[in-house]
Amino acid sequence: MAQPGTKGGGEYKYYPRMHKRTKMNLREVSEIISRRCTLHSADILATLTAFAEVIPELLLHNNSVELGDLGTFSLHVKGAGAIKMEDVNKTHIKEVKMAFLPSTFVKKKLSLAKFTK
Repeated sequence: MAQPGTKGGGEYKYYPRMHKRTKMNLREVSEIISRRCTLHSADILATLTAFAEVIPELLLHNNSVELGDLGTFSLHVKGAGAIKMEDVNKTHIKEVKMAFLPSTFVKKKLSLAKFTK
């Protein structure tokens, strides 16, 4: 990879990257969860589908959504500045992003990751 921010690329270096990542869909996740509890995968799939519909709705009503040991979803905006506070309005918003802050439980679990070359 070329050196970021350097005209012409600068020095090239090798960096670690995640490799051969696979994508899990809701059905696959629901089947994994159903093997760990007494619920049927169809019940879990319905719950996860409803969950995916509710999260954006809650965020758009200016809520942060804290999900216990998982973490917290919230919305953030990027925008243009104005000299006076009263001049700031919705036209100054340039981008809306959803952020996820993992819980300490998730961070601890992820710290156990092992890597191979």
